[in-house]
Amino acid sequence: MACENKGFMVHISNLADVQEKVQHYIKVMSRTVGKHGTSFGERDAIWSGIYKERLKSRIKRVDPRTEMLVTTVSYPVIQGEKLMGVAAVSVPVTELAQLVHIINFGSQSYGFMLDNNGYVMFHPQMRPLDPETKQMKLNYNNIDILELEVPQNQQILNDHLSVKNRLQYDTSEVKFNAIDGFCLYN
Repeated sequence: MACENKGFMVHISNLADVQEKVQHYIKVMSRTVGKHGTSFGERDAIWSGIYKERLKSRIKRVDPRTEMLVTTVSYPVIQGEKLMGVAAVSVPVTELAQLVHIINFGSQSYGFMLDNNGYVMFHPQMRPLDPETKQMKLNYNNIDILELEVPQNQQILNDHLSVKNRLQYDTSEVKFNAIDGFCLYN
């Protein structure tokens, strides 16, 4: 996959290598998309991660000037072989979540959405607001799916435990396997 996309692959054998390898990853990820104009087609959407933005809301019972979690979808504008520009629109995450609820999954199922980095955009267990301060939690826009999903083999023994304690489980093996190797694009 890396060779097909003008990229390269790095193998991380221990945690000490992570910092060095991430420096190369940052260089690759900070490149502009415009450099690769010929590799993108007119129908290739590019989705951003979630972020806060003050939008005018169409949702009733919500202050129209409130900050919302949004994502931006953008399409390249290509004329012939030349990249002319980008057309983009910000979409509230609540709108996407409402579209998912229209689909009938079943009684034991639910819909959720991940961005291209694997971070959660919306999920029934996602609570980006701190209930005490009513402010966005730190790192609200890069919540890993492992932080929200409870494995089937884990039993919640005590209903009086805090939500944080109930959702804690050992993910070190999963995270170790996840950083065992990753692909970087040129």
